Amino acid sequence: MRSVLIVCSMALLAACAGERQETYPPQQVEVQRYMSEKQLTGAMGAPDRLQQDGTLKVLQYKNRLISNWSSDRSDYSFIFDQGRLVEYTPGRVQLSTVDGVRKISVEPM
Repeated sequence: MRSVLIVCSMALLAACAGERQETYPPQQVEVQRYMSEKQLTGAMGAPDRLQQDGTLKVLQYKNRLISNWSSDRSDYSFIFDQGRLVEYTPGRVQLSTVDGVRKISVEPM
């Protein structure tokens, strides 16, 4: 009886100590340049983060598995200009304007 109590206590402690991460099921998404933001969010759901600077908008999805071919999860960023997808990349994208010049920084994962 005592050993069962110890094992249950250890399992409960391990469950409480573990870091909670959101997991999403694999998605088969066909991403194409110039697709609309509505098409992407229809396939991927609501983004985890949204940035906007002028006509540029970045939608970020965190810890996503885009394909069934790989088990690696990553953050993905999709860059839209005037409502159309112009670029996408694994990693995080940061928009900024410095001295009137719009800049896009990419943090690879």
